[in-house]
Amino acid sequence: MHRCWLLAALPLLTQALAPPVLKARLEAQETRIRELRKRCEDVLPGEDEAALLLDGYYPALDRDEALDHFLLRFVDGVRDGIDLADAESTLRDSLEWRRGVGRIVLEKAQEAVNEASNVTSDASASTTARQKGRWKNAPVQRNLPHKFAVGEFLTDEQLTYVLDGQRARLVCCIQGRRIDEDGLMQALEAQSSPDDHAMDCVDVEEAVDTLAMRRLQHSFLYSKAVNARVCALLSLKTGVLVTVVTVNDLKDVSLRSTKLAGQFRAALGGAARRGDRLFPTLAGPTVIANLPKAIQLLVGLVANLFPVSVRRFLTFARIDSLDEGLRRLLVEPDASAAFLDDVDGTIDKMLRRLPPNAKQ
Repeated sequence: MHRCWLLAALPLLTQALAPPVLKARLEAQETRIRELRKRCEDVLPGEDEAALLLDGYYPALDRDEALDHFLLRFVDGVRDGIDLADAESTLRDSLEWRRGVGRIVLEKAQEAVNEASNVTSDASASTTARQKGRWKNAPVQRNLPHKFAVGEFLTDEQLTYVLDGQRARLVCCIQGRRIDEDGLMQALEAQSSPDDHAMDCVDVEEAVDTLAMRRLQHSFLYSKAVNARVCALLSLKTGVLVTVVTVNDLKDVSLRSTKLAGQFRAALGGAARRGDRLFPTLAGPTVIANLPKAIQLLVGLVANLFPVSVRRFLTFARIDSLDEGLRRLLVEPDASAAFLDDVDGTIDKMLRRLPPNAKQ
C-alpha cells in the first residue's frame, strides 16, 4: 500500500464559498497585532527570512501583510485571557526555534509543500484533488523524519487526513486501536536514522527520555510545520482562519498499557504541547469518538494529554459510521462527503455549547 502521512490541500485546491471571517479577525485584532509588532520589532523576520519563517503567507502576500496574518495566530487567543505578554513570549520562543534548532524542520516542510504545490499546479489535477477530498502526498511523505519506522506504523489505515473544502477545515482522523504502539517504539529505538542530526529541534519535558520518544516527537513537529503551511495557504484561499480538526476514534481500544505504549503517549502529548506553542491557533476542535464505556471514567486522563488550548474545544461523541467511513475512503476517495457530514455535525453541536467569545 502506498504510505501517506499527510493530505496537502494546497493553493489551487479550493474556491470554497466560506464566509470571509479572516478579514474580520484581522480587523478585530489590528490593535493587538500592531502592539505585538512593536514589542517584537527586534526579532521579526525581514524579506530574506519571510518565506521560511512565516508559514507560507509570504510571498503569497507582501511582507507586511504576511506578517499580520502570521501574527494573528499568536494574538487570536488574547480575547480568551492570553495577554500580550504571553503572546510576546510565545512569538519570541517560536521565532528563536524557527531560526535555530527548528530551521531544518521548516526547510523540509517548505520543500515538501512547495513541491506538492507544483505537482498540482494544473487545473485537472487540482479538480481531481478537490473532488476526491484526499490526496496522497508523496513529497511530504518523502521528507518525513524517521520514516523507516513512522511511515511503516502510521499508514493510511491509522492516520488519515481529509480536506473539508466546504467548511475550510483539514480533518485528521486517528484510529487508535489500529496503531501498534509497541512495534513503532521498538522500531524507532532499534534502527539507525539519517535524521538524528536534526533532533535538537525536540525539547524533552518528560521524566522519561528515550531515543524513540525523541524521534517520534521530531516526526510530529515536522507534521505540525506542514500543517501550518497547508492551513496558511487554505486560509488565504478561503478567507477563513483554517485549523486542523482532529477526530480520534477509540472504538474497541484496549485498557492494556505497556511501558512502550506509555512512552508513545507521553511523546505524543509532549509534541502536542510544544507544537501548540510553536504553531499557535493551528489546532481546532478535537473529537474523541466512540470511547468504550469501560474507559469513560478515565476521560479526564485522556483530556490531559492535550494542550489547554485544545481542551477548550474537546468533545466526546459517538460516530457509528466513522470506522466504515474511513475504510471506504481508502478505496473510494469520493466518499468523503458523507463522512465529513457526520464529523461536521458533531463539531457543530460542540460549538453551539461554547460561549460566543470562545467559538472558532
